[in-house]
Amino acid sequence: MRLLVALTAALACFLVLGAGGALAQTEVLHSIGFTKACTSPTTIGDPYSCSYIIRNVLDEAGDTLTISGLSDTVHASSGDVTANILGSVQITTTSGATCIASSGAGTAANPYVGVTSCTLPFGSRVDVLSFSPGTTCAATRQGRATRTATQTHPTSSRRP
Repeated sequence: MRLLVALTAALACFLVLGAGGALAQTEVLHSIGFTKACTSPTTIGDPYSCSYIIRNVLDEAGDTLTISGLSDTVHASSGDVTANILGSVQITTTSGATCIASSGAGTAANPYVGVTSCTLPFGSRVDVLSFSPGTTCAATRQGRATRTATQTHPTSSRRP
């Protein structure tokens, strides 16, 4: 009987301490929310425009994230063209996000321009205002139904 009590006590300690130790080592997922919208449909020969929203609302640790690049790939008839567009777009910020830029205040009336990086505390947002990455042409449209710009991803780094 003493052996059974001792084994039960040891098992209880293992479950309590073992489970606690396992919970302390749970992986935390880091992420950033990113959306893109482009005008569609677009008439052949006309410029099309796209806008982006970047949100720091998914990071489970609640980290502050910094964006140092924003690449856009245009699937053109002559081949894919990829460029870092962060410095050539207008940006507004909300909920504490800030950007390093050559000018602007990050508001709708005075957006940031010439941006080199943006810092997003948890819960904040960056809006890349509508811009035109190019025009559509017949050869480009054959391979793509309505859009010619896709696969845009921010480059980010975590800051504790």
